[in-house]
Amino acid sequence: ETGMQLEDLSEQTARELGLPRGTRGALVSIVAFGGPADQAGLMRGDVIVEVDRKSIRAADEFYEIVKSKKSYMPCFSWSMFLNY
Repeated sequence: ETGMQLEDLSEQTARELGLPRGTRGALVSIVAFGGPADQAGLMRGDVIVEVDRKSIRAADEFYEIVKSKKSYMPCFSWSMFLNY
């Protein structure tokens, strides 16, 4: 359990957020209060583009990486655009 829900970042949403052209990743759509994502400082509207030094192009790729770890959010790094 990551304590958040992600959706694929669409080209239209990336454009609306003012992100660089071609940005791919996962959009944080829901963060559970007090959950791992909340404790890690993630917020609704954040865009995750890298997890554990691996680029991601969609939400499923984020979850695949997380499933391969023994524990969740606090133990690995991610890169993101914060609430553009």
